Amino acid sequence: MLFGHKIHPLNFEYATRLRAGADHIQIAGDSFSARIYCHEITPYCTRLRFENEGVPDSRQCSDGILEPYRSGRPVPPQTDGEAVFITPGGAITLGPSWLTLRLSDGARLSTTQDGFGCNGESFILNFAIPDASGGYGFGERARRFNKIGDSLDFWTVDVVHLFRATCEGDDFDPMYVAIPLAIVRTGGICTGLYFDNPGRSLIDVGKTRPGQLMYQSLSGDTDLYLISGPSLQDVVRRFTGLTGRAEIPPLWSLGYHQCRWGYRSAAEFTALKDAFEQYGIPVSALWYDIDYMDGYRLFTWNQA
Repeated sequence: MLFGHKIHPLNFEYATRLRAGADHIQIAGDSFSARIYCHEITPYCTRLRFENEGVPDSRQCSDGILEPYRSGRPVPPQTDGEAVFITPGGAITLGPSWLTLRLSDGARLSTTQDGFGCNGESFILNFAIPDASGGYGFGERARRFNKIGDSLDFWTVDVVHLFRATCEGDDFDPMYVAIPLAIVRTGGICTGLYFDNPGRSLIDVGKTRPGQLMYQSLSGDTDLYLISGPSLQDVVRRFTGLTGRAEIPPLWSLGYHQCRWGYRSAAEFTALKDAFEQYGIPVSALWYDIDYMDGYRLFTWNQA
């Protein structure tokens, strides 16, 4: 595992040819070929599947979407000078290396002219967002709420001590929750872009190229779910409808929970509990951090 293996956009080849099939659109360059399929998932969500022939296994192994929404209704392309997918959620017009979305809520979103391309198994998708006022979502990130001007790595690891030479680098992003959902606000309308790919991917929200949202997958094929707004709440509600919502939590889980790294013994932990009682501070749960492990190895217990 190595950090910093982003591929510069100029190292991708972008498609120059497009051909419409009965149930897909074929795009190709000199060194790659890919298929684009469209499915209506719900009246507010359309899925584009990008199948790169350079990917050795095209099966979608993600379980990020609830099973009832994984198939959808196939949408055949229409060709009348241009290739178009038309669904209740809107229309998607495609050229050899670009696409334009016109969603039913009034949202308009287009890629750049070098909108999508491939580099071996890697895939890139560049959206033009010059007028975007907000970029939200992306999972739990210890950064500002609006991610415009930021770059995010979707590869959930927690191994800072193994990467001392890179952990302070500008592209080190080993956060705990990586959810490749980008919510773009343009002209007061929010649109959700959920890039479903269980492999490592990156989303650059105008950091490398201001005014562009750049998605890269380093392996596997990508399903792009286009989720209509117009409000931020609408996008979130419809996204969680696809992925599943949390159950109502038990009452005790809403109380105060204490957890920190540094407890050295069971006696110290018991003393902590007694201190809460002594000072009359309500506490619903005390949690061990990684101190309880034997050498910080998972599924072990330090007997000392």
